[in-house]
Amino acid sequence: TGTVQSWIFYLMRDIIIVGSLLTSFFIFLVLRPKLFSRIFSPFKKNRRLAKLYEKLEFLILELSDGFKEMIKKPGNLIGSFLITIFMWMINFVAVYLLFISIGFQIEPVTVLFGFVGIALGMSLPQSPGYIGTFEAIWLGAFSTLGYENNNEILAVGILYHLLVIVHNFALGVIGMILLKLSIKDLFSYKKS
Repeated sequence: TGTVQSWIFYLMRDIIIVGSLLTSFFIFLVLRPKLFSRIFSPFKKNRRLAKLYEKLEFLILELSDGFKEMIKKPGNLIGSFLITIFMWMINFVAVYLLFISIGFQIEPVTVLFGFVGIALGMSLPQSPGYIGTFEAIWLGAFSTLGYENNNEILAVGILYHLLVIVHNFALGVIGMILLKLSIKDLFSYKKS
């Protein structure tokens, strides 16, 4: 694991494994919604758990219906999955190059685990534009992995966040131009 503290490495590995197993089980239930009813039907008998059961059942059934629609065009599903992987790879390389550009020697596997930590942190409620909270999560993720030079870690986090914001802003402006929208159009919402 190089400079990564071994117990943190194993903890993150275990979180990834457990998260992957839970996600796989959830996906399996979405693919087989009747199985959800069979497994979790005892929850309906408990007053407190009955509402949770109803909400989860509704979620599973809605996702199952949506998946049935998506599977009708498997090319779209596979294409979006591959594009998502490609986007994560680009982000990974961009972050690695940002660390290298300021002379910070970091293992690629550490960047990968840092991304996992950041993804987990980003699932928490955030401020608009992730201003401040992104940098805090970034700093926490990479300093937890054993790097003590917080100034350089934070500098890369701020640079990366700035690049993401500028990139999204530029794409937004290009989209507005292509769609012939004004700023007034963006703020005036008309119900159709």
